[in-house]
Amino acid sequence: MSYGVIEGMKKVYWALAENEIGHSWEVEFDAVIPAIEESPQFASKRGRVTDWVTWCLTVIASRPR
Repeated sequence: MSYGVIEGMKKVYWALAENEIGHSWEVEFDAVIPAIEESPQFASKRGRVTDWVTWCLTVIASRPR
C-alpha cells in the first residue's frame, strides 16, 4: 500500500499494488473546501507534556486518470 501527496493540502492518493489474490486499486482524493487547522491538543503522561496540531479536510474520492 502506498500514499502520496500530489498537491499539498489539496490532492492525495492511496494505492494498493496487486497482491497474491489479484486485488489492486488507486484512489485520488480532492479537497472540496480549504483545509482548516483544528485547535491544538495537549496530553500529559508521567510529567511529560506533548502537543500536536491536526488539520481537517473535506475530500471527494475519484479514480486517477
